[in-house]
Amino acid sequence: MPLNGIVNTARSLGFYLRLQEVTANNLANANTDSFKSDHLSAERRPGERFPVPVRTLDLHQGAFRETGRPLDVSLDGPGFFVVGTPNGERLTRGGSMRLDTLGRLTDVHGDPLLGIEGPIVIQGSKVELEVDGTVWVDGVGVGQLRRETVAEPQRLLKEAAGRFVPVGERGIADSEVTRVRQGAVEEPNVDPMLSMVDLIAIQRAYQANVDALRTLDSVLGTVTNEVGRLPN
Repeated sequence: MPLNGIVNTARSLGFYLRLQEVTANNLANANTDSFKSDHLSAERRPGERFPVPVRTLDLHQGAFRETGRPLDVSLDGPGFFVVGTPNGERLTRGGSMRLDTLGRLTDVHGDPLLGIEGPIVIQGSKVELEVDGTVWVDGVGVGQLRRETVAEPQRLLKEAAGRFVPVGERGIADSEVTRVRQGAVEEPNVDPMLSMVDLIAIQRAYQANVDALRTLDSVLGTVTNEVGRLPN
């Protein structure tokens, strides 16, 4: 019936709007270091009449870009660095770090990258990082970067600039599996060209559903008028 078709088409429009939002956000972050993309799918769940949009975080590792800059750090393998913020701890995959006025190693927002014993303070010229996160300054060990894993990564809450709010259990990353890389940043796991193609396809699908909705609305109007003309 036209009414069922209108309901189904309207739900499809809502799905394509959300899909467009997710894809556009991925594309907008195609130059954000260590950014992790999202994907949207429709899943049919018990008790639900219609498929439910489900957002999935894609944590697969991006390519590495060698910079040679001593304060550029990244993780090769699963896990996260830990950043201390005014709103609590946040997780990040790394990026271009810097030093604040206190000599603390910070992220681009000025929040300290945390070591096992607190912020890492660098007072010297030669900075070296080992694969387990140990930081050496002019040959003296000044701390070890925290590297953590999460038990349920899909529960992570995404924030701007590649940060995540930790949710659930966290553990220590295995140094044999997750290694710190110095002088390199992880690129976003977004394919800009593919995202652009997807965005165009989504917009076309959305417009097709708009056209279908107009047609169904016209049919429903015609049926309603004809019923109103039935003889008594």
